Amino acid sequence: MKIRLIDELNIATTQGYTNRFDDDSYVGIIFYVKAQKAGSVITSGVVGNVRVNYAGDDIVNAPYSVLSKYADLLFGKPRSHQGAAGEASYYGCFIPFYHPSLPNAIHKEINENLGFYIDKAQESVDTAVCYVYGIIDDLPELYTPRLVAYRENADTGTKKILLDQSNVTCIMLTAPATSDPTLIQLLIDNDLKYSGSWQILEDLTNVLARIESTSLDVVYLDMVQKGEINETLSDEATLLVTGGSGAFYYLVQSLKFNAIKTVRTAIKTNAIMNNKLQTKINREGTKVSIIRNPTNKAPHLITKVNKEMENTGLSTGLSPGGGSNV
Repeated sequence: MKIRLIDELNIATTQGYTNRFDDDSYVGIIFYVKAQKAGSVITSGVVGNVRVNYAGDDIVNAPYSVLSKYADLLFGKPRSHQGAAGEASYYGCFIPFYHPSLPNAIHKEINENLGFYIDKAQESVDTAVCYVYGIIDDLPELYTPRLVAYRENADTGTKKILLDQSNVTCIMLTAPATSDPTLIQLLIDNDLKYSGSWQILEDLTNVLARIESTSLDVVYLDMVQKGEINETLSDEATLLVTGGSGAFYYLVQSLKFNAIKTVRTAIKTNAIMNNKLQTKINREGTKVSIIRNPTNKAPHLITKVNKEMENTGLSTGLSPGGGSNV
């Protein structure tokens, strides 16, 4: 895995945007916003909506407040620090291009666009800079993920929400502003997957995510329990929210498939791995050959092997002339 600075975006008064991603395979983006104002405290509310567009489609579109809860729950929490009045505050977030149980990378190829957008600072600031990094790894593009947040209002009775994405992997609901729902239900292709009170589903969320605090105050409904991509395959999903009051968000991850690109990127990544393995085998094979039969090997090769072995705390006992020092 590699991490690389993509861009530094001034978002004090205007939206930030960059498309400076090299053609490569990205498992995600990690960014942080550094902001400050003389005499003022800068809260996490300074970070607005975040969007990632890949090959003409929005694959991420969510407020930072929701996206960061999702990432903190499932992937660990990057640095977020609220400074005192006049001091710099830092707010970070990881944007995954995969489901936690389904490894994947998106492959930006020639003539494809990968763009990162972030709203201008949502609080009055003197300075605000967003630092954007790409995380790169040699994995095929098995699917293109789509992570989008929607806003709704809880109320008396049951709210029926039809999801317009197929192949839903997971849904995260934030707690309504005023009171929690009494019942949450999720149907996938008319099959009831989840049904329970907010409290029990929040407890299950914390157990599965292995966190020790309920401070995130979210419910996470996951369709992938065995790490199999066929667990995601579906045509439609329906979310039923009964009771509660106030605004809430539901964040949906769904997958889109492109068999041609999957095959192409699998061939590419397998070739990279095989080349690394073959190089290692050839190098180690040469070393073994020299140690086993040094008499017909060039002195500079023997010297090189001696140095490599010494770095590991071992000695070959060979002299550059091909004989043994033992």
